[in-house]
Order: sequence, then C-alpha cells, then structure tokens
Amino acid sequence: MSEVFDSSRELSRLYGSSVVFIDEIDVLASSRDDPQQHEASRRLLSVLLRKLDGFDTEKDRTLLICASNRKQDLDEAFRSRVDVAIFFGLPDGEARKAIFKQYARHLEEKELEDLSSRAGGLSGRNIKNLCQDAERRWASKLIRDSRDLREKEKSRQGQEEGEKEQKEKTQKEAERRTMAAERDGSDAQVAGPDSDSDSGSKKKKINGGAAMESDSQRANRETERKKTEKEREDTGGGISGFSLPPFSVYSAALDEKLDSDR
Repeated sequence: MSEVFDSSRELSRLYGSSVVFIDEIDVLASSRDDPQQHEASRRLLSVLLRKLDGFDTEKDRTLLICASNRKQDLDEAFRSRVDVAIFFGLPDGEARKAIFKQYARHLEEKELEDLSSRAGGLSGRNIKNLCQDAERRWASKLIRDSRDLREKEKSRQGQEEGEKEQKEKTQKEAERRTMAAERDGSDAQVAGPDSDSDSGSKKKKINGGAAMESDSQRANRETERKKTEKEREDTGGGISGFSLPPFSVYSAALDEKLDSDR
C-alpha cells in the first residue's frame, strides 16, 4: 500500500498528475470494530490511514478515488479522511435500457424497453450478469441441438445406405424374375399365341413395380433431407453456424433472476 502512494507521487512528478483508484475499498478499510477482522487487515488499514494523513491532492497532484458498495462497513477513521462522498443509486429505466443495449445490441427497441421496465431494482452488474447468463444458455442449447442434429443425420445416412442396399436387392430380384418370365414365355410359345402377350404383361408388371418402389424411396429421402435442413435453420445452422440469443432467452433469464430475489 505504501508503494502505491509513493509510485503515484513519482508518476505525478514525471507526467504532471496521477490517479489512484481503489475498488472495493471496504475490503482494505473495513471497520476495526468487527471482531472477525484479521490482524493483517488491521495493519494494512493503519498504513492506509497514515498515508492519507500525509496525502495532499493539490500538492501531490494525485487524485485518490475509492469505490464501495458497502459504505456502512467502512472504518469511521477512514471515512473521516475522505473529502467528498458521491452516492450512485440504482439505474433508472433509461439507464437500464442503455445497459441492456450494451450487452444485447441485436434486440429491438421494444424488446429492450420491455426488459428494462421489468428489471427495476437491479444494478448494472446484475443486468450484465443476466445477459451473460442468457448467452450461456443459448450457447448450451445450440450445442445440444447440434449434437441431436448430427445424430439424426447419422441415422438418416444409415437409413439411406440400408435403403440403397435393399434397392439393389430388389433390382436383382426383379431382373431374376424378368429373366425367369422370359424363359417361361419362350417355353410357353407352343401353347398358344397369347403366351407372348401374357409374358410381356408380366414383365412390365415386375419392372413397373421395381420402378414404383424406387420412386417412393427417392421421395422419402427428399422429404427427410428437407426436414433436416429445416431443423438446421431452426437451430441457427448448428454449432458451426452463429446465432444470437432471441428475446425469449433474455426474458426467461430475467424472470428467473427476479424470482430468486423475492
């Protein structure tokens, strides 16, 4: 602590002025009335108070700024050495909207207004954490959906391979039957003039059945492919794509935060 103030004076000498900012000052300058305060913290507070006694903003050209969310925990001796105390209250509606816009720029104005109107009583840090939580939820959803989509695609590919194998078997069976029908028709020519007609009709029926089966399989595959593409679009293009969280995700995170604070 002593070195911080000595360094600030050296910086002021070199550059004309300096600023020392200490955040969460209540950690360093907590009240000595607290029985749980550690001895090291007491010694550190003593050094801080001594440095403040010899600290002159105009002479040293150094501005000391401290921040705390727990003014009531500060040591009385430290508070008496502070020249000016400025209280920053919780953000109002417009300020909350600006904070939401900082972390969720893609949302529309009416959506930002809806969130800010419901977030009364939350600090800027609360809103920041809320937005980050919504982003983590959305990223987790994209990962899960992408995994499910890959599993569906893998299943569909296996189904296509099975259908392809079955198609090849069906075609071979159709060819075998056609050849058998041709042999039967050739052997039956001596039986009468209608033998060729019957054989040709039978051949067409077999080939036609194989063609109909193939068309049906192709139609099913095309339907499944379009369904998979639609699911990919709905999930933001899968893990390889990029999609920002929608308003509903931020709204759900806000509702959960408000419920937990009640």
